Amino acid sequence: MKKTTYILIALVIAGALAVIGTTIFITSGGTPMKSVTIGPDMTTRPLASFSAIRINVNPEYAHRHIISFDSNLTCDIVGSKSATSPSVTMSPDWEKYLTFTLDNDTLTINFDFHGAERYNVNDENDNTIYYTYFDPQPINVTVPSGMLKSLRLNRIVDTTISGIDSESLELDNYRIALDNCDIDSVKVIPSSGTNNSGNYDDSVYVETYCEPGLTSSDIILKKCRIGTLDLALYPQTIDIYGSEGSRIDLLRWTDTSTENSQIAFLDNHSAEIGKIEWISPAGNRFRFASNGSMTITPF
Repeated sequence: MKKTTYILIALVIAGALAVIGTTIFITSGGTPMKSVTIGPDMTTRPLASFSAIRINVNPEYAHRHIISFDSNLTCDIVGSKSATSPSVTMSPDWEKYLTFTLDNDTLTINFDFHGAERYNVNDENDNTIYYTYFDPQPINVTVPSGMLKSLRLNRIVDTTISGIDSESLELDNYRIALDNCDIDSVKVIPSSGTNNSGNYDDSVYVETYCEPGLTSSDIILKKCRIGTLDLALYPQTIDIYGSEGSRIDLLRWTDTSTENSQIAFLDNHSAEIGKIEWISPAGNRFRFASNGSMTITPF
């Protein structure tokens, strides 16, 4: 054989050995992994009455043990005109990682993954990162249609509100979807940060591979009527997505920043808006853009 032929054969063998070595490393000496599946079977249990919901993931920031989701955590809050008291429907497998507590008329839905299955580590000098992969199922909270007044969200948990018919609802500024709701007044306030306990814990970190297609400041409306949408926020970009006849009678944005030379952006995507007000004591600028036809009542 020619010398070049021997060289090619040697390269092929070297490549095969590299693949085998990598496979052995991943399966035997790589990152330790475990998995947890939340089963699809659901059970329903009653909840005590409340007017506010707080969704908490505790803790969110750490580096020692990574909880990873192939699909996002989902919590659906459903208003029902026939319901006389609230209830939750979820897989019994969530019981190990989820608690519901009531304090001062606020229901806290708390995800805590410290009990997730992991490797037993006794060596204090062990710096290995341990993974537990979760296959989650949605959690459904049903409330009497006009009972819910306030909602504090969490960046990790996708939340949809449907069937709410009430005079007022207060939300913090995370991505929120409203479906088939009729609410006289919706107020959006600054988010409360990470919504964790405030205590640093280096044993658990929660991550998700499936990031939402929309950003954290999106408001998604489907078949909704909002009388007044009050945004009490500093200048930023807010996107409103409307479908199936969704309408906002009055959108009022009150600038909470004390600094000037800032610009607030409001991008409307097919929601009908009757009137827009921009209130900025600091004198900041406001820019508005709209996709699709709409009518704005002049001042």
